[in-house]
Amino acid sequence: MRGLSIHVAFACVQLELFPDAALPGSAIVCCDRVAGLHPPLRPPHAAVSLLLALPLLLPGLQAPPVAQFFGSPIVGQTPLAVTFTNLTTGATSYLWDFGDGNQSTDTSPGHVYTTHGSYTVSLTATGPGGVDVETKNAYITVNALPPVADFTLTPDEGFLPLDVQFTDLSSGGPTTGWLWNFGDGQTSTLQHPSHTYATRGNFTVSLQASGPGGTHTKTVAGAVTVRGQKIRARTLPRRNVVLVILDDVGVDRVAAYNEGPPGVLPPCTPNLDALAAEGVLFRNAYASPLCSPTRAQILTGRHGFRTGIGDLITFSGSTHGLSARHETPLPRILAGYSTAAVGKWHLANPTENGLAHALDMDFGFFAGSMYNLGTVGVTCGDGCTPPDCSSFGTSGYYNWIKTTSPFANGLFEQACESTYATTDTADDAIERAQSMSGPWFLQVSFNAPHLPYDLPPSHLCPPGGTCGFQFCLGGNASPAEMSNSILEALDLEFGRMVQAIRAVDPEVVFVVISDNGTTEAAATGAANDCFDPARSKGTVYEGGIRVPLIVAGGDVEPGECTALVGATDLYATIAELAGVSGYAEDSISLVPYLRGDMTPRRTTVYAEEFSPNFISPDQPGQPAFAPTVHTRAIRNERYKLIRFTSSTGAEEELFYDLQTDPCESLNLCPGFGNCTGVGLDPSALANLQALRDELSALGVY
Repeated sequence: MRGLSIHVAFACVQLELFPDAALPGSAIVCCDRVAGLHPPLRPPHAAVSLLLALPLLLPGLQAPPVAQFFGSPIVGQTPLAVTFTNLTTGATSYLWDFGDGNQSTDTSPGHVYTTHGSYTVSLTATGPGGVDVETKNAYITVNALPPVADFTLTPDEGFLPLDVQFTDLSSGGPTTGWLWNFGDGQTSTLQHPSHTYATRGNFTVSLQASGPGGTHTKTVAGAVTVRGQKIRARTLPRRNVVLVILDDVGVDRVAAYNEGPPGVLPPCTPNLDALAAEGVLFRNAYASPLCSPTRAQILTGRHGFRTGIGDLITFSGSTHGLSARHETPLPRILAGYSTAAVGKWHLANPTENGLAHALDMDFGFFAGSMYNLGTVGVTCGDGCTPPDCSSFGTSGYYNWIKTTSPFANGLFEQACESTYATTDTADDAIERAQSMSGPWFLQVSFNAPHLPYDLPPSHLCPPGGTCGFQFCLGGNASPAEMSNSILEALDLEFGRMVQAIRAVDPEVVFVVISDNGTTEAAATGAANDCFDPARSKGTVYEGGIRVPLIVAGGDVEPGECTALVGATDLYATIAELAGVSGYAEDSISLVPYLRGDMTPRRTTVYAEEFSPNFISPDQPGQPAFAPTVHTRAIRNERYKLIRFTSSTGAEEELFYDLQTDPCESLNLCPGFGNCTGVGLDPSALANLQALRDELSALGVY
């Protein structure tokens, strides 16, 4: 019977596969019943079913293998270890292809993917019944590890200009991109960049490493410390230097600058103009908006937030003066130099510092007014009684209190002085230049043309015809005209002083600067003009802080310098002219400009005012810098950021494009509060952030 069944089975297969074949009738009849197959098989669908049934009909015939598998996990980061589970039936051998160039013949292998990507996996199963393949396309997804940013740099501190080499040490996943932020507004996409820091401060450096696995950033606060220029000793000759400080003279009031308001004639200043023609005229020189802070900057090479001087020092003693103990004033580093200061001082608190303040600052001699003309005498200790000059008339240029260094009795002398103040200061300067043994440094601080507006004596008016128009010979009806007359008299006495001192030393170097811009009463610009009275002295707008700076004499090469410079830079400049070595925290020497090299040495320049004053708040043991109000201004070659902090802590930012808007009439960040950057083009936005970063580096954002 088994043989018949087999026979019938083959006949059924033949019938189903070859329906036209001639078969015995018995076979046809039994096909519907063989081996219990139900329902009856009929072409054309029965063939496959019969083939599948053959193993049942014919125990000696094997079914083909059915390849089947799964892996776990199928998604992950490198290195990804995957375990493959084999679910195949009917197979006796296996060949796995993992899609990354590796294979295995294990039944259920494990495999480690070491490279990120998407992988197709296949299993070829072989058995007695044949071969079957299962392929799963893009089955395994291996993600790259994110990079771990890391770097080193060398050196991490030094003097201006500081060259720093940065080395990428990023690990983790593959790194294909680098974005360095050097903390001074500059960036790089090189893997191992070098960078030159051109400004002082503590700079936060960050590296963003990116790759297929993502990005990672490492930030190191204060990674680089850049100090002010290390002053280099020069070979002889060690120059005699005269520093002349004018009072309330903006660039609009010196004819050589040719920057006054449209249609407004400047004062007649032929001697200042002549000095500018033979020396270097600095077009973009900046001071503080008030006189005491600028004088402190010049003497220390440090900004006000370091010295503590951000507001006027009053004769009443209500504000701190400049500390002689915590600061290193310029005369102190001028080893081998005779030093003297004449004219206005305005750096001493009368109770904290007293009349000896200039000598405490290591000047060898002082004669002049301790404060502005018109103030009362200063209490100076036992045996010293301030004079009462009221009987001589109204205090001013013709009636003022003069303080003179002590001599035999060891006491300072305060006396009522009737000599026109500008003339007296010029006389004292000439006398000191003639009497000091060289080399010497002489600071000459004129009170003029500061208030009060007393018309000068007629003999100090410029000679007729010197200029096209002379205020000193006019009606002087307005405060501005009176101030201009005082400035013209100052120019005449300045010329006399220069001539007399050059008779002592023809190679003497003169450095002339103003302590701030033109005062409101003397400003003659229209509203929103560059010299708008509302944006003059006492503000950090251009009219309040951009000042004349002229250097001439010795081997100074004539020219005009448009680079950004600041009042703090005079500290390093005079030190280098004197051939001494020293450290100036916020000061960069201008001597290269005086030698004809006009390559900019700063990327930004900074000005500020704040209150109250402090005593060297960055020095150990001193109260920290915490002003109740603080105004900061910082500019680069094109843009300027002004940041206000009110007594309530409210912040406001103003942002200007000085290239297209030199008079600061269009604030690019309108509204109150911090600038959002809305509406700024990418370049302006980048400059805004760079200026903010510089304020942060200075520690005053």
